Amino acid sequence: MASKKSKKTYTLDRNKFLIFVGGIVLVIAIVIIIIAANKKVKINNDTDISKLNADKYSSQIVSMYNSDGMKENFLNEYNEMQNKIAIYVLNNTTSDENSFKNLVKEVNNMLQNNKTDKLELTIPDFWNGKWSLDEKAKLKFRFDNSKIEPSWISDESVKGVIIKN
Repeated sequence: MASKKSKKTYTLDRNKFLIFVGGIVLVIAIVIIIIAANKKVKINNDTDISKLNADKYSSQIVSMYNSDGMKENFLNEYNEMQNKIAIYVLNNTTSDENSFKNLVKEVNNMLQNNKTDKLELTIPDFWNGKWSLDEKAKLKFRFDNSKIEPSWISDESVKGVIIKN
């Protein structure tokens, strides 16, 4: 007796197939997003630390800030910025009684929005925090949070320059 092969036929339900493929694509996309979101950044001198999440990278940032020469680096950048801001304020102050106060407000707005072309300066991207002027046009810096404040924050050389959190 010869056995007869029976041919089985399958029908493909398009809707179920598309839902299945769509589900697989969605799962893969979610996995890729999770991996990308949790990717750690290796911090070095070329890293734009100013844009990093200070909470997430606090141990790496404070370690970098506490390394040799960082206080001097900060003070050099601070002095360069303070000098350019002072020149701008002096050159643009008028005899109007509110001129100085308005200039301080204008410069603070420029610093806050990182639009410092008028000041002819570039805000350093190594320091994670905010630059601002006080009412006497003295430049101040505040680190984004206390976790990234370096050990030299209380040194006499930075007194009056850094606002502690």
